[in-house]
Amino acid sequence: MSVSKLWPPAHMECIAKFHYALETHPVRQTLHGNRVVTAYAGRARRQWFDALKRNDGFNLAKIDHGLMATITDEIKDAVRDEETRAVSLRHIFEATKY
Repeated sequence: MSVSKLWPPAHMECIAKFHYALETHPVRQTLHGNRVVTAYAGRARRQWFDALKRNDGFNLAKIDHGLMATITDEIKDAVRDEETRAVSLRHIFEATKY
């Protein structure tokens, strides 16, 4: 691992392990898995950086399964809403065609 003047080696190792954990997480094999992992990465990193600022860091590489489940549900709900809107709009368009 490369040396950084800005980051302690422990933080760099934690980030590397975090990305490895996300790359190999089983949720990636599910429908919308990449979207879930991307959203999780953004939210977890934000929480980690905020915690570091408060000198209250945590092990980012340890996946928070509760947060992962919450994000999975949010994305499934959003996709369902998008599909419902698309079907509703298609139905309205077809009904007014005649």
